[in-house]
Amino acid sequence: MTAAGLARPLPRATVTVLLTAAMGCSGATGRPPPAANSAISGPVAPETGTTTSAQAPLPTPPKPTVERPDGDRSLQLPPIAHHQLSSGLELTVVDLPSRPVTELQLVIDAGGLADRPGVAELTAELVARGAASKHRRTGQFAQVVASIGSELEVQVDGTHTLFRMTVSSDQLHPAIGIFGEMVAERQLGATTYHGLRARALALAAARAGDDVTWVSEEIAQRSLLGAGAATSRRATVGTFSELSRIRHAHCNKFYADHYLGARTRLIIVGRAPLAATTKAAEKALARYSSRPPEPLTPVVTPPWPVSQAVYLVNHRDAPLSAIAVGSVTANVKPAELPALQVFETLLSEALSAEGQPSTAPPDGMPAPEIRLGRLLEGHYLVVASAMTSRDQTGHRLAALATRLRAFGSAPTTAGQVAKARRQLGTRLAATSSSPERLAHLVATLQALGGNDDDYRAYPTRLKTVSTDAIDRLRTSLSGTRVMVIVGDAEKVGPQLTQFGVTKLVNPKAGFGTIKTLRAGKR
Repeated sequence: MTAAGLARPLPRATVTVLLTAAMGCSGATGRPPPAANSAISGPVAPETGTTTSAQAPLPTPPKPTVERPDGDRSLQLPPIAHHQLSSGLELTVVDLPSRPVTELQLVIDAGGLADRPGVAELTAELVARGAASKHRRTGQFAQVVASIGSELEVQVDGTHTLFRMTVSSDQLHPAIGIFGEMVAERQLGATTYHGLRARALALAAARAGDDVTWVSEEIAQRSLLGAGAATSRRATVGTFSELSRIRHAHCNKFYADHYLGARTRLIIVGRAPLAATTKAAEKALARYSSRPPEPLTPVVTPPWPVSQAVYLVNHRDAPLSAIAVGSVTANVKPAELPALQVFETLLSEALSAEGQPSTAPPDGMPAPEIRLGRLLEGHYLVVASAMTSRDQTGHRLAALATRLRAFGSAPTTAGQVAKARRQLGTRLAATSSSPERLAHLVATLQALGGNDDDYRAYPTRLKTVSTDAIDRLRTSLSGTRVMVIVGDAEKVGPQLTQFGVTKLVNPKAGFGTIKTLRAGKR
């Protein structure tokens, strides 16, 4: 899951608050940051109620002209300012006067782990489609969004809900108004709910049957959050059976309990003069309730209860298998965010096939991908996933687990850390003038409990990440571990006995265990 920030949604992974999206990169894989992580997927298209991944056309920004630091002088990030609105909503502004586009990110401090699986995500999709706007009966909310040349994207992770838009800077005030309009009513429209729930159920059924990557990562997430894959209240996205039990009243309660001013933050980065922006926000966002929120009860309290578990999902006659190995990092503090990004870069390189004969795919399949997503507070789920041929499943899984274990036990060298710091430092120079990337960075630091000092110190901390800081994260991977395999159980099952007891689970029934496979048995 590329690394960090409350940021761009993922297409299939279910956890995801990403790290390197804040820097405009995705680890060492070189893949662009992905685009949507909702159960119903992506931004709303006008009128049709469908979704689209293409952004509405915006003016092409000029090539960034960022001054590089001279000598020992660190790169300075643009000044940051805050203002608390009368509703209790916190406004954060980074004014970049020369930028033609402005990024807006509205963050609700409640996510999938605050309720039963699927409720937070279904509620967010309803809000994004105007179910609480004054246009909900006419279906024109999507047209209002499209009228300013933008889209409203939504993402839910375990502890936060994110809405974001990128707009031309001259459309900033209308964009702020849209964030106010989407909570104009205190009840979610029933018609929108029934239509969206039906679509969510259809997608959940298809995903459990066909999306092997989603299945493998979902099981890893659930296992690392609770005592087993089928543990309730341990996921951000629901299975078909879980979604089928969600009612309109559940979404309305989540909306009423959590979409409050005191639980909401709006981050604006771009051409946004503080005085005018604050005035526009105060007027447009007055609809957010000023009612004090109830305390959130943590669903999971570390340390994580799983030491090792192996799960198999049967895809009969499938020629390929999806494999995933998951683990959890130590608790990451705001000051350690640069170290976490260096850590992800090093981990991606360690698990790539290039230069690593022990993990070179024997079947011509692509190298493993690393996904790093925040589970709860500062704990991050690390998932290494890959596709492999059916007859090489056991070998590929063993190689992946061995490489992950080796990374967890081999000391990090100063040269490795210095190389990763240079790579990320180059990207940071571009981040400092990019509204989108800078907003991701601010949101990530805030989500970890960071303050303005952490924001200002970020460039210096990135420059001085030490081997000790990486080793703290690295050694935390040697504990909790989950292995997930999705493939033909009859052919793959016998290859898994080397890993101990394997549970055969059913993703269409809440990942419940069908039977247990032991050494010498199928």
